[in-house]
Amino acid sequence: MNIKISEAGFDDYSLYLDTITLLEQIKTLEGPRAVDNTLMRHPELKAFLKEHQRKWLNRIEKDLSIGDYKR
Repeated sequence: MNIKISEAGFDDYSLYLDTITLLEQIKTLEGPRAVDNTLMRHPELKAFLKEHQRKWLNRIEKDLSIGDYKR
């Protein structure tokens, strides 16, 4: 399987959700070890997921410091 992540046509969030969905399907069909194997064989997926999660957490941290989510 050849997986290539390109910048054209998709926003990061949609691509993130599709990647998580793909990994959930692999887990359901083949088990949790298959997800680990997939991420080891395709480090670009792992890097993308980490980067997206890092951006998401930074955005939330910034919003909290600004006060967008005050009670």
